[in-house]
Amino acid sequence: MALHPQTAAFLAGYNASAPVIDYDTVTAAELRALFSIPKPEIGSDGLRGIEDRTIPGPAGSVSVRIYMPQGDGPLPLTLFIHGGGFCIGDVDTTDGLCRFLAEEARSLFVSVEYRCAPEAPYPASLDDCWAVLQWLAEHGSEIGGDPSRISDAPHDVRDVHAGIAETFRRRIERTGKRATGQALAWLPVCHLGPNEASTPSTIAWPVGREILIHHVIFP
Repeated sequence: MALHPQTAAFLAGYNASAPVIDYDTVTAAELRALFSIPKPEIGSDGLRGIEDRTIPGPAGSVSVRIYMPQGDGPLPLTLFIHGGGFCIGDVDTTDGLCRFLAEEARSLFVSVEYRCAPEAPYPASLDDCWAVLQWLAEHGSEIGGDPSRISDAPHDVRDVHAGIAETFRRRIERTGKRATGQALAWLPVCHLGPNEASTPSTIAWPVGREILIHHVIFP
């Protein structure tokens, strides 16, 4: 199947300007710099506030960024785990996405600045995320959240979702502590715009902003 001319033109322009990465030699620090996206210099319109803070973790303090939507609490809590294969990415890279999701889902989003490999090998990143999840279960009410309504939202490809889900499932079985749900925070087959359908399946079964945000994250 031939590419649409607009798609072909976009890819040609992107390939001409995109940096050439030799994945055999590139270091983690160099890769992070290439994919880094600065925190947008925008206000918190639509949100009640945004707060950076630290909480106790397994190897010292863990930094988190809390996105507080408008509305009376207590509000649902969502642990947001940024993408990057636990090697690249940070809370700034997904700042805009978290602002959008927190506002539309009307949930307190807590984005974790977890330790990354190779400096901190597996399972350091998940240990940090688990510590934040348990902190929310015990202290979520202190930030206006409802500890009985906690979801974790990994922002990465499906195999990473599966790995996080399985790791947390085993820890839940071992400790008896749990989140109330999991959210698919990366939706490559659908638009996140209002009431837009982008594939045959979403045209046949319209998937709009309300379903994507409210029903997927908090069924």
